[in-house]
Amino acid sequence: MSAIACESPRPFIPWGRLSAPVDPEETRQRYLAQSLLSGPEIGQCPPLSLDQALDVLRWAGRL
Repeated sequence: MSAIACESPRPFIPWGRLSAPVDPEETRQRYLAQSLLSGPEIGQCPPLSLDQALDVLRWAGRL
């Protein structure tokens, strides 16, 4: 069998619903807030909403 030749074409599979667009600044703010709350004594911070992340950044004086 040739590596170039294909015995049968692949069937068309429609894409499912795409996720909503991601704002890179929002992702950065959440990342910074979670890193401020995580550490060896506290452990891993759970995912934060954007409002929670902004509150943490204000508390830490990063906004």
